[in-house]
Amino acid sequence: MRKILLITVRSDYGGGPQHILTLLKGLKGKFIFYIACPFEKPYIDYFQSYATCINIPHRKFSLIRLIVLWKTVYLNKIDVIHSHGKGAGLYTRLLGILTQKPVVHSFHGFHYKHLAPIKKFSYLLYERLFARFTKLFINVTKSEQDECITAKIFKKESSIIISNAVEMPPPLSNVRENIYFNIISVSRLAPEKGLDILLDVINLLTEKTKKIKVMLVGDGPSRDSLLNRVAVLNLQKYVLFLGFRDDIPNLLRDSDLYLSTSRGEAQGISIMEAMAHSLPSVATDVIGHIDIVKNEYNGFLFNISSPGEGADIIYKLIKDRHLREKIARNAYAYAKENFSIEVMSASLEKIYTSL
Repeated sequence: MRKILLITVRSDYGGGPQHILTLLKGLKGKFIFYIACPFEKPYIDYFQSYATCINIPHRKFSLIRLIVLWKTVYLNKIDVIHSHGKGAGLYTRLLGILTQKPVVHSFHGFHYKHLAPIKKFSYLLYERLFARFTKLFINVTKSEQDECITAKIFKKESSIIISNAVEMPPPLSNVRENIYFNIISVSRLAPEKGLDILLDVINLLTEKTKKIKVMLVGDGPSRDSLLNRVAVLNLQKYVLFLGFRDDIPNLLRDSDLYLSTSRGEAQGISIMEAMAHSLPSVATDVIGHIDIVKNEYNGFLFNISSPGEGADIIYKLIKDRHLREKIARNAYAYAKENFSIEVMSASLEKIYTSL
């Protein structure tokens, strides 16, 4: 049985660790897995059920841990090394150079345009240099792949698109009937997630209706500034900060709409999960969202610079039950067809077997 080393510099809440867990479940029994990751909750507990785990720092590079990983590859005769995310990519490329083992790299978001000029130049130079030591790149969407090709990271023939996947619950038979219209957003509370835009949308929406509740699920460095913003806008009775939760499927089932105002995503696993739970999605028109939200079919897109447009769309959905039902049905059907764990697992199995 072939041996695969997965590397990630995150095991906390997030789409990247969730993707790795889905991968492990889908390929259970077909490969022997090792995972280099931070020993942090919640995902380390899950990872240890499927793989041998090696501790590395959270979002930091360690030369000592690189040596440990080199020994792991050598002593355990690892066949393929697969990194997930930018930080993990440095470990895998160096291991590829040291061991001559094939390296696969999944970006999980190619974000560089927000960087200062010197940092942007340095990052692109790093990616272009280490691309030479990468056997295959995996992108989760065509938009992400196009961004990488435009930035001259790799040529198209060096990459493949494999969508993330989510577990599919049974479809809901009818749209929920709640006293309040429940809006949910699941993300890390960080600037790139655009939650300041979300609060602007909600502020404008309260001018049209007062019967809404907004659940923000997650935590992060922007929590205090967002709480202050809620107070300034007088939205305390509408917006709930729930922190990290382990019962997200239950929260999705109790919601009427998913709202994402991110400034950019790799793909947006949270929106995918919302679709799988028959939720209409309203999202900013950015990379990641535009690949999975088909406007007016399985959700709605709005201009990231126009929170009023987002508020108008949500109000339209609140008032039009039949439209919500149609979008909800389409969202579930789209998720079932495009975000299959079986399809993702088969694609990765083919890669791990062929390299």
